Amino acid sequence: MKKRQAVSASILVLLLVLAFPAVCSARWKWNANRTRCYNTSTHKYAKSSWERISGKWYYFDDKGYIKTGRFRVGNNYYYVRKSSGRASNEKIKNYFYGKDGAAIKNRWKKIGKNWFYFGANGKLKTGRFQVKNQTYYCTKTKGRVTKKRVGDYYYNKNGVMVKNRFVGDYYYGKNGKAKYGKFVVDGDTYYCIKKSGIVRNRWYKKRFYDEDGKMVTNSWIGKGKNKCYVNGKGVITKGNKNPKDPPSEKDIRLLAALVYWESGNQSYEGKVAVASVVVNRMESSRFPDTLKGVIYQSGQFDPAMNGTLDSLYHSGKKIQSDCTKAAKEVLTGGSKLKGYYYFNCYSGRKQIGNHYFS
Repeated sequence: MKKRQAVSASILVLLLVLAFPAVCSARWKWNANRTRCYNTSTHKYAKSSWERISGKWYYFDDKGYIKTGRFRVGNNYYYVRKSSGRASNEKIKNYFYGKDGAAIKNRWKKIGKNWFYFGANGKLKTGRFQVKNQTYYCTKTKGRVTKKRVGDYYYNKNGVMVKNRFVGDYYYGKNGKAKYGKFVVDGDTYYCIKKSGIVRNRWYKKRFYDEDGKMVTNSWIGKGKNKCYVNGKGVITKGNKNPKDPPSEKDIRLLAALVYWESGNQSYEGKVAVASVVVNRMESSRFPDTLKGVIYQSGQFDPAMNGTLDSLYHSGKKIQSDCTKAAKEVLTGGSKLKGYYYFNCYSGRKQIGNHYFS
């Protein structure tokens, strides 16, 4: 009997404890248009304070009116909606509001899979900017750029701008900008073309650059009739004064495949003319300066665009011998149709077989 009474008493005490906060908690009542809130316990309107009402946080100014949208309290900015109260752990436009509702400042924040940086005023940083002497680049939607080139600059896996080093076929200097033209790094001379990068294993502007991109000096280059000697400045002083870069087998096959699809049913002269158009473009500032760049330039050669060129090039099958011969002749000896950059089956300045050239 006594045990049963003790249990009942314990239950009663527990119920009183649980009920006590409900009895003592403030009761809030909104006015008709939900701009002010009245405390029925203290008989006062909320003023200059945060109040939790129905599980949501609201701020009331010194006149007792609710603050909504983005506003400042002390040194922090907050965002409040009438319907849902204070925003927390949420990005709204260019700001992110943390767990306590305050807009975060001077820090990185991961949102989804992407990292964003919010500056001294809490605003999202975009474009190029600095944090602790490191330069970053952020976009508005994807955040921090990593392992990517943006304009003339490259950002590594941590999103930091690369400086004073090579990345792929480009060298980025002390200000992070890619170097173009002739430049020197650690005593070695390089040459970079903006569209295609460092010149490698070829002659360019009467200088030879090795497979690492370094200008060759004080050495013999080439074999046979193509052999020549360059001095300390890379200038030819002995042997062939006008050496040519021997075309690679890959380049010959690529051009031969294009010649086949564009002029496989034409005479040998017609095939050479088509190959010459490609080389003319390589030597013109109006087009890319590499064979691959010219052939795959958007909207130029249908076989390159529709996949038939690649199907032949990568097939391993023998390409029509005249097409291969024409490609090799032009790549080795130069264009046989100087000044022509286009061909079609309708009209032009010069006709060869079924093609008109202009």
